[in-house]
Amino acid sequence: MAERSTLPLLDRPLDGVFAVRDGEPVTVARFLGDVHALAERIPQRGAVINLARDRYRFQVAFAAALCRGLCTLLPPNDTVGAQLSVSEGHDSPTLLHDGAELAAGMPAYDLRQDLGTKVSTKVPQIEADTVVSRSFTSGSTGAGSEVVRRWRTHFHGVELNATTYLAGLAETSGMVATVPAQHMYGMEVTVMAPLRLPVVIASSRPLYPADVATALAQVPTPRVMVSTPLHLKAMLGSQARFPAIQRVISATAPLDAALASQLEERFGAQLIDVYGCSETGCLATRRVAVEPRWRAIPGFRFHTRNGETRVSADHLPGPVIVQDQLRMDDDGHLHFEGRSADLVNVAGKRGSLAALTALLKQAPGVEDGVIFLPRTRAGGRLAGAYSGEAAPATVHAYLAGHVDAALLPRPLLRVGALPYNDTGKLPLGALEQLLERRET
Repeated sequence: MAERSTLPLLDRPLDGVFAVRDGEPVTVARFLGDVHALAERIPQRGAVINLARDRYRFQVAFAAALCRGLCTLLPPNDTVGAQLSVSEGHDSPTLLHDGAELAAGMPAYDLRQDLGTKVSTKVPQIEADTVVSRSFTSGSTGAGSEVVRRWRTHFHGVELNATTYLAGLAETSGMVATVPAQHMYGMEVTVMAPLRLPVVIASSRPLYPADVATALAQVPTPRVMVSTPLHLKAMLGSQARFPAIQRVISATAPLDAALASQLEERFGAQLIDVYGCSETGCLATRRVAVEPRWRAIPGFRFHTRNGETRVSADHLPGPVIVQDQLRMDDDGHLHFEGRSADLVNVAGKRGSLAALTALLKQAPGVEDGVIFLPRTRAGGRLAGAYSGEAAPATVHAYLAGHVDAALLPRPLLRVGALPYNDTGKLPLGALEQLLERRET
């Protein structure tokens, strides 16, 4: 069957509940009414930068831009610097915001303005080959890169992905997320899934455990929480009282089995760990508390040659080279055989940044830590940073007892907290700034 030239914005019953805002349900028809109303107010040409923190406002703005044929630029964060960076190469993109600090001189529209109370039964049809989003990776292994997506990729991708990690739940699920919609993980799971699947999304983006618990209590059961290992660890140690949760979805960093088991016991829910990247979206899942192996999401194909892995799928425009070296066995399990940016060679000594970081975290008195390879350092010397009560000399001595001297981090900085971004990742640029502040 030939691919359709247009694809609908959504395919859900109009009287179904789409979102919960301030404890009140918003129907699909009301969502469509807001989309059409906003589409009449934003520019008809150019691009938009969607800065909305409120998830419902983000969805309305994204859909309104689709109706206008405008590309949505998704910055890695909402800082003025990020706004200026993603706007390069675009003629005066409009900032769609709900209170963020804005770059001077750029056109802007405040999404907090009242759109009225109209409903609509008109479902927009979107040109399948329209470039609808340009996202920018976090830069956790270096400079961030741009990821371009057409509507057909977003539309069909959710059929592969969301139906996998939401499988087995009841007809309608309530969802609360701590991750930003601008990140590809947040875009796929919390923006695209509600457009295609019976998911009721909370408009808020809570961060503190008590706020997460409140948001969960406002959405229907079965409840799904979308988060990251960083946020989940904070919830595990909190005194917040969470309502019944049926599923927890985690991504952006690997989750170890011990922590996953503690989280499943804390929430009484299955915890699904998701692996993926901005270029492909979600690729594999596992319930790590009971099965450490990843299972590839059906529809993705993996081909590794000369240490390079290419991923392809029918909804992707072509093969995508991923940073991880992957192999899929005959049972559909995905095996990690290294990461291009993870392997280092210092003075002839080979090592893995992931393994060195894991060793640092095991040191007595260390709460959290990372070892990295700065781009700004001559000679390829490693550096490290950690939080905890242990003195740097003590931690350094612990590491020296386990690895070659060439692989020891110099310097090893003790910090109050590591510079995680909104999705729980550690951008290399932010780590390099720790060094710069120490050396100035």
